[in-house]
Amino acid sequence: MMNPIKFIFSTLLNLGYETQLLEACDWDEERAEFVRCELKSAIDSFTLDDPHSTFDEVLISLSDNLSKTISDKELRVCLHILKECSKHSENHGGEYEN
Repeated sequence: MMNPIKFIFSTLLNLGYETQLLEACDWDEERAEFVRCELKSAIDSFTLDDPHSTFDEVLISLSDNLSKTISDKELRVCLHILKECSKHSENHGGEYEN
């Protein structure tokens, strides 16, 4: 079984989510890459701090960390994507196969 947080991040590559992120970044691909890197870094640091947190606690922590480096619009899209990925993960039993 794949780590749920890593599954959520890997799902960011989905075209629909990518489009939402690009739109939030005013179609600036470099900015979208920066936001993706910031999100990955925040997820990585959070999972190291407390791997037993609830998903809502993760979102709050990520929001606090990311609000320092990305815009509110970018943050809203990132949180929306994470929530959608979480729903997708729950609907598929948390397992992902490529």
